[in-house]
This record gives sequence, structure tokens and C-alpha cells, in this order.
Amino acid sequence: MPRRKLVLLLVEGESDNRLLTPSIARLLRDRPVEGAPFRCDVLPAVIHPEEYREKTGKYPKQDIVETITEFIDGFFDPNHSDYRWSDLSHIVHVVDLDGTFIPDELVRYTAGLPRPIYHRDGIEVSDVRRFMENRMARRASIGRLIDVSHLNHTERPKRREIPYRLFFVGRNLEDAFADEAGSNLTDDDKQRLAYRKAMTFTTNPAVFEQRLITLNNACGSPQDWRDSWRYVMDRGGCHSLERCSNLYWIRDFIASSQVTLTDAPRRKPRKANRA
Repeated sequence: MPRRKLVLLLVEGESDNRLLTPSIARLLRDRPVEGAPFRCDVLPAVIHPEEYREKTGKYPKQDIVETITEFIDGFFDPNHSDYRWSDLSHIVHVVDLDGTFIPDELVRYTAGLPRPIYHRDGIEVSDVRRFMENRMARRASIGRLIDVSHLNHTERPKRREIPYRLFFVGRNLEDAFADEAGSNLTDDDKQRLAYRKAMTFTTNPAVFEQRLITLNNACGSPQDWRDSWRYVMDRGGCHSLERCSNLYWIRDFIASSQVTLTDAPRRKPRKANRA
């Protein structure tokens, strides 16, 4: 199988990687899929630089696109992966929405919660200010990324433009794919659920494909990928808490986009130091 057909799957955590990477690889059939978990939420990373550095070893950039590009650079380090940028054909990035676009008044304070509790009609949190700051950063990052069509990597004399697309699951992965709407799952619980569902979806890929169809139809039966984003970004309702996803459009993305090569900009000559 040609290495340059690699699809890189950017996900939030290990359970997302364990469930989605083999399932999507089985769905795409003729392409290798490599999962790359951030092990944190990259969308608000710019306002939590120390936390992001603790998880990834790098400080985030001001531009979320540069942060993601640098993360991929690190992922393709020879000590971590056998793949290179030159093997890439597509970059698929999947994020949880976590109610990012619901009206502010539906975020309610409840004392003593170790983590947010998500309902279909609102969210309970113990630190409203931090949650709202995260929401604002996540909205800004999503707004930036849905307009990004490719990520650039330069290996002179050429610059490689690799197709990139941002996808979502409505509340979180467990809600969308493992039928677990609760908010009290431990990391071990998530790993076990992810493993069981991955076994189901890889053994019976038609089951995974039907789930993608169902989750896509739950986005108001969108006409295309961008239309699905318009649905969940509607701030007048709770669509970003619903059980939905636009991963149905992944094959359309793979079929409609390809890597392009352009001449890399020339480096400006350094000025000689004067004595």
C-alpha cells in the first residue's frame, strides 16, 4: 500500500483514538489511518499554555493553525513515528463540541462539581468563569479552523499543501458512538467503552456506517459538511449538546481533496555583519 495515502486522524484523547482510528481505517479500506491524540483539548490551548505544554511538550502558538502544525511536526519525530509529512494525503481533525454554542444562560452554577455535567438542555459547572473563558476560546478556534482547507509543510524546494478538515461529535465521543450520555465516566471506563465499540465497528463496518448516517441526519439532515456546522453553531438552541456528528462526510473529503505541491518561497539572504 502506498505510504503517501496516509490519513492522519487528530483527536482529543486516547479513548477517541482507540475507537475512531480502527473504525475509520476500516471504513476507508484502501488507506492507512494513523491516530494522533493531543491528550488534551487543543481548542482553548492558547489560554492554558502551561497545561498544554504539560501534555504535549510545546507551548501553544497564538494561531491555532500554527499550534496544530507544530503538534504534527512533533508527532512525526523519528522517535515517535515511522511516517513523515511526505506520506500524508489528508488530515482529519475531530473535536467534541461540549455544548460550546448553547446560550450563555443555559450554563448553570452548581457547587462542588469535579467536572461539568452535560444535559440536553444545559450544563452544570462549579467554575462558571473558567468554563465561559474556555467556551469563548473554543468558539474562536472552531471559527478559524472550519475555514482552513489545508496545512502547509515545506521541504525545499517544494511546499506541500495537505488537505485538512475539522469534524465534530455533538456532545462527546461516548455520547455519539457508545450510547453513554452520562458525565461520570472514568478514563478507564472510557477506554473500555472505546475498545468494545471499536471491536463492533471493525467487525461489522456497516454498523459504523449506519451510525454515521444516523448522527449526520441528527444535524438537521445537512446538505453537506459546511451545512452541518451551521446547524450546531446555531446559538439559539442546544444543538451542540445533541447526539450528532458530521463524520459522515469524511469520504467526501477524501475523494474531493488532494495534496498539491508548490515552489517554496526563497529564503531572504542574511545581511553580513559589519565590523
